[in-house]
Amino acid sequence: MALRSSIRIPSQMNMKEGKVIYQMSLDLLQGERVIVQGCANVTNNNGNNVGWGVVLRELTTLKYISPRQTRNVTKDTHHDSNSVMGYFEAPADGVYTFALILWCGSDAVYGRYLIIDTANFGQLLIQVLEVE
Repeated sequence: MALRSSIRIPSQMNMKEGKVIYQMSLDLLQGERVIVQGCANVTNNNGNNVGWGVVLRELTTLKYISPRQTRNVTKDTHHDSNSVMGYFEAPADGVYTFALILWCGSDAVYGRYLIIDTANFGQLLIQVLEVE
């Protein structure tokens, strides 16, 4: 589920300040395993390069479940996309919330924003693996 149809991300932040772009909750039994995939697309109207990245996090346990994927969106490319995949095994029965988090940073465009169009681009998918 996208949180809003369009999100502005400040151009100067770090991963700990990252914004949740998509999130999804799921009831899982202890030992159930899921594969989570997320992608986001950004638009850079700033006229300078902006580094940005995505990561997947399970918000109930606060565990990062994927590696960080970082990229650079230039004024010439203008649009960019980034995707990430992670794995999670439920430590107990319960509701778990999975989130795609995005952050970016550029001293050259401090105080400006990247635009994330969540209505038309990007997604968060969860596949529950078969329990043996």
